[in-house]
Amino acid sequence: MANNSNENLLGANQRFINTQTNTKNVKPADLANGQSPHTIIITCADSRVPPELIFDAELGELFVIRVAGNTATDEVIGSAEYAAANLGSSRIIVMGHSACGAVSAAVDAEQTGNPLPSPSLEAVVAPIRNSAKTAINADGENIIEEAINHNVGAAIEMIREKSPIIVGLEKEGKISLSGAKYDLASGQVHFL
Repeated sequence: MANNSNENLLGANQRFINTQTNTKNVKPADLANGQSPHTIIITCADSRVPPELIFDAELGELFVIRVAGNTATDEVIGSAEYAAANLGSSRIIVMGHSACGAVSAAVDAEQTGNPLPSPSLEAVVAPIRNSAKTAINADGENIIEEAINHNVGAAIEMIREKSPIIVGLEKEGKISLSGAKYDLASGQVHFL
C-alpha cells in the first residue's frame, strides 16, 4: 500500500515542481458535509512548506497538521488519531524540510548551551533536542540536515509509542506511517 501511495504523491510533487498542477477548484459547499482525506501530513509550520501545493492536492484530500519542527506532541498525535480513526485516511507522513528553523534552534541550543528566549520557544524545541544531540554526536558534514532527518524518525517513533489507535490500524494494514523530507530549493519530496 505505502509504495504505490508514495509513488502517487511523488508524481503529484513532480507536477508541482514542473508547475503543471492538476488541481481543480473545489466549491466549499462540496466539502461542507464532511471530509475523507486520503493522507495525514504532519509537517512544519514554515510558510514555505504548504502540503496542499507541494502534493498538488485539492481541498479535502489532505489532513494537514502543522507545528514548528513537525514534532509529535500529544495534540498532534490526537489530531492524527482523529483523522485515522474517523476520516478513513490510509497513510500518515511526517515531513521535515531542509533548513528548518526549529531544528536549527535545537542544534544551536545544544551546541552553545544558551537558553531559548522564552518558555514557549523552549516547548517547541524540547522534542527536537534529542535529534539535535544525535546529529551533533555523529559529527557529520551537515549537522542541521542530519538533525532534520533524525527528527522525522523521532516523530514517527513517538507516534508509535503514544498512539495505540494508530499502531492498531497499522497492524491491521489500514494505515501506513512513513517519513519524508521536502527540499526548499528544488521543491522535491524524498521519502526517508
